[in-house]
Amino acid sequence: MKRFAAISCSDDEKWGKSEGIVKRYEDFYRIKDEEWTGFHATRGNVPTIEDLEKFDAFLISGSISSANDNKEWILKLKEFIQALVSLDKAKKRPKLVGICFGHQLIGSTLGGQVGPNPSKDFILHAEEIVGNEAASKVKGLEGLFDNGPLRLLESHGECLTELPDGAINLASSSSCKQELVKFSDNILGLQSHPDMLKEEVQNLILPAISKKFNWSDEKIKEIEASVNMKLHPDKMNEAIKKFIQN
Repeated sequence: MKRFAAISCSDDEKWGKSEGIVKRYEDFYRIKDEEWTGFHATRGNVPTIEDLEKFDAFLISGSISSANDNKEWILKLKEFIQALVSLDKAKKRPKLVGICFGHQLIGSTLGGQVGPNPSKDFILHAEEIVGNEAASKVKGLEGLFDNGPLRLLESHGECLTELPDGAINLASSSSCKQELVKFSDNILGLQSHPDMLKEEVQNLILPAISKKFNWSDEKIKEIEASVNMKLHPDKMNEAIKKFIQN
């Protein structure tokens, strides 16, 4: 039986605390009857080097924190990522997928740069993700963009602005160049949120963010219109499942 681990980097009540994030990942990325374990990173519960031999894949969630924060749990998580990267390439290595903050954390750990969005504004809308030829060559992602761009939800104040050495960009959007990145054969990162529902953007995120950034009524209406367009999270989520399964 395969063993997968969800590393929750949020303990916010609106998501059901850290346990809610773990359950969300299990619900979205369960393949069949594999065993799932949750790690609650913000509470200091971070996987160790010993855990690398116990799991077939790890998924790192989003967070309100920054990959540049000097928090103990973030530093421990970076140490864990470094340990995973350092495993013998001749042997089977666990897969690692980072979503939003997880994506940025992986990039930062490996030597890339994370900083404010190029627009200098918070990104909260549905974005068209345009894949390139390199994406079709990644095991598990074949055919992902065959029918054109994927429209996915975005919610982030920062993004990966510079790739680490050896990483390959697989897809971009108008607001973020590094939307989907292959960091190595066993490590994938994505800036978008295929793990999020449009109702959550509308009801849990938009009211607070629009107030914080003093967005105009016109901008709020544009965001609402974008998230109500046809979205393609299922395609991306299926690709993630294929990637961690192989």
